[in-house]
Amino acid sequence: KMYRMLVHLFLISFYRGVKTTNINRNMHIKRFNLIILTAFFLSSESVLGLLGNLVGRYRPTTIESKTFPLILQFGEKYDESSIGLQSVEGVFASRNEFEYIKSLAVTADAEARESLRMMAEDSFITTLEEDPLRDTQTYKQETLNIPFPKFEARRLKEYNLNLVQANEAHKFTKGKNAKVCLIDSGVDLQHLDLNEDLFSGLNLNTEMRWDIDLISHGTYLAGIISAKHNNAIEIEGIAPEAEIFVIRVFENTSREFEFASGLVKAVERCAIAGARIINLSLGGYKKSELEQQGFSELVNRYDLLIVAAGGNKGFSAPPLYPASYSDIVSVGAVNEYKERWFFSQADVDIVAPGTDVLGLKGGTQDGFKRSSGTSIACAHVTAVAALLWSWKPCATLLEIKTALFMSAESLGNDREFGYGLVQAMDALIYLNGGLLLIANSSPNGICSPADTNASKPTKYPTLAPSFEATPKLTSQKPSEQLSGQPLEQLSTLPTLSPPGRNEFWRRLQNQYNEENDSIAMSDDFAAGYLLPDIGQFQSLTSLTIAYCENLVGKIPTEIGLLTNLKALNLGLTNLSGTIPTEIGMLTKLGNLWIESRHIYGKIPKELSQLSNTLTELTLMENALDGTIPSEIGLLTEVTNMAIQRNELIGTIPTEFGLLSSIDDIRFRHNNLSGTIPTQLGLLTQLAGLFLNNNNLSGTIPTQLALLSENIEMVLDYNNLSGTIPAELAKFPYVSYLGNPSLQG
Repeated sequence: KMYRMLVHLFLISFYRGVKTTNINRNMHIKRFNLIILTAFFLSSESVLGLLGNLVGRYRPTTIESKTFPLILQFGEKYDESSIGLQSVEGVFASRNEFEYIKSLAVTADAEARESLRMMAEDSFITTLEEDPLRDTQTYKQETLNIPFPKFEARRLKEYNLNLVQANEAHKFTKGKNAKVCLIDSGVDLQHLDLNEDLFSGLNLNTEMRWDIDLISHGTYLAGIISAKHNNAIEIEGIAPEAEIFVIRVFENTSREFEFASGLVKAVERCAIAGARIINLSLGGYKKSELEQQGFSELVNRYDLLIVAAGGNKGFSAPPLYPASYSDIVSVGAVNEYKERWFFSQADVDIVAPGTDVLGLKGGTQDGFKRSSGTSIACAHVTAVAALLWSWKPCATLLEIKTALFMSAESLGNDREFGYGLVQAMDALIYLNGGLLLIANSSPNGICSPADTNASKPTKYPTLAPSFEATPKLTSQKPSEQLSGQPLEQLSTLPTLSPPGRNEFWRRLQNQYNEENDSIAMSDDFAAGYLLPDIGQFQSLTSLTIAYCENLVGKIPTEIGLLTNLKALNLGLTNLSGTIPTEIGMLTKLGNLWIESRHIYGKIPKELSQLSNTLTELTLMENALDGTIPSEIGLLTEVTNMAIQRNELIGTIPTEFGLLSSIDDIRFRHNNLSGTIPTQLGLLTQLAGLFLNNNNLSGTIPTQLALLSENIEMVLDYNNLSGTIPAELAKFPYVSYLGNPSLQG
């Protein structure tokens, strides 16, 4: 192999000497002499030794240096090719080696760069490109001159925590056992608001210690992620118990940059150290194919979530890299009013707070500053991901990304906001199959041995979404302890719809025009979500979306602007979140159907405003909790009411005796308690009463004998007691099974 390689190099050198007149012939003579010397003196061990001596860390003294950073990719014979590279004079430093993409990052002078370019045309070098620079993505910094003793009295508002639901998520997890890698300017551990026990790192050389931060960029980001929780300083991280592994790549304010190849190597070291989440609050505007290949290979090998800043040059700026690579989560910035920060760039995947956010200042023990930029927004998404992986360490990368994207709060144009504003609590609920979590516990965070083994990184991980078996939870408010039958867990996740490719919305738009007052989409497998722009379809009288399993996201509140709607049917989808109270503004609505296992929260009492028009109310197969509002009894025009298979609690309101038009009531499979209201006996036109599978107690009211003799009445599986009223014997379709204390 060595001799074939040497002959090949000789022919290349000779060919270039004959063909090209602008290359010094002496250079080729020297190159030929080097080949001959290599043949005589290099054993296999000495070759490896020479390569080892070349591998190191190189930085030009200035960006305008006369040397050139390059990345080379070789063909199949990588070992031979990398050795043959030494025959080129002027290639004097190998900075990083990437065997998994058969690439090498080198530094070369101008003459050697030209030689390599010509060799790339017909030699063992398949790709040659410049190694571009990456720098920090923070727009401005403002130091707050507040002495530490007075700081607590000021209690500066941390709007960012509320915006991403951090405080709600902290009731269930604070990031324990999740490991984040912060590739930045280092972290200054002398700051009092950082727990040094949670930090570790890697010194790339003696002059680049990871626990020193001369830029105060990494320290600031570390505070966003993991500043101490509930201490006197009153700045809290989003994942205050997460472990942080630090790699310092930015040396100081005059050398606030790193090469793309250096970032790939840093990510590789993070993965080897056991980090699953990588924070890259940095970027540059030159794309590198080999950088992209390196990141993709590492994501696949180690199941990594890489989160990167989306850029700070405004909406019309060119794409920033690495954020714009397909395997990277790109993050944009919004302000406290959920508006896009003016300098945040387009085509991001998700957004987070990134304007005037309060954080820690490096170089001090108690300093603080406010900063803006997509760097800061990036750290928010990283921290939320740490909460998710902390709560469910068995989760796959696809599950984590899906939970982040599909639970995000939609803010409008997806080019500006991607999937929307990251939401920690909603993402946890999504990861739990749409069911609310139980306070002070995280059963899904406990992995069985089989799950633990399955979640270890592999070289070729599966790309198909999958859920490991987890304990089922009853949905409830965090402060409540409920009993009853849990909802079934989802077996699969809906397909991801990439930002900018909201195929479902595109098809919905194509159906709408002002002359067409009806939209019906059924059995459509397009993936996507509803945008707030749906509020502009004001001529609609009927909107039906049914059996669309890849429709995800929340029901936009702007749906309340469709005041001409007479029918709103959102059945058998994967929509999530709560039922908007704004639906109560649809005063012409006659039919309302919402069915999705991801819909949770309370039934809005505002639905009572539809009392003059609503005839069909179907809120079945959701995860609704809380009590049934007594105001629902005002819907006197309703003929059919199905609120079955939820997690409703409390009693059946006595006001339901006012439902003078009701023909069918279905409240089965909830957690309803208390007695059966005697007022139901007033509903003489009732043909169906289904109250089975609840926790109803007490005796059966004799007043039910006033109901129609043809009624179908099912009272099975409750806690009813006493004697069955003799007056009910006339009813041929009555069932009382599963009430052990009931007699007669």
